[in-house]
Amino acid sequence: MLFYTCLQPDSVKLNAIIEKTALFISQQGAQMEILLKMKQANNPQFQFLSFDSSLHPYYRHLLMAIKTGRYRPKTQEQNKEGLYMLLTQ
Repeated sequence: MLFYTCLQPDSVKLNAIIEKTALFISQQGAQMEILLKMKQANNPQFQFLSFDSSLHPYYRHLLMAIKTGRYRPKTQEQNKEGLYMLLTQ
């Protein structure tokens, strides 16, 4: 069996952003991820969306865990509203 570790965020705030984004993308689809990358391209808090970011593997792992039901974020309803507000700014 192969195990690997992902680099995790340094702060609770960044972890929450990654978790909320992963939940949002799992519900909205890959096209929304592309849109979010474009809108937040200059925002350092969303660098984890870039393939070359050290936190990208963590984001992808969390996204797949949510999609497959292995992980359920606690605040699912809050995530939808909060990220929607970020996208529409």
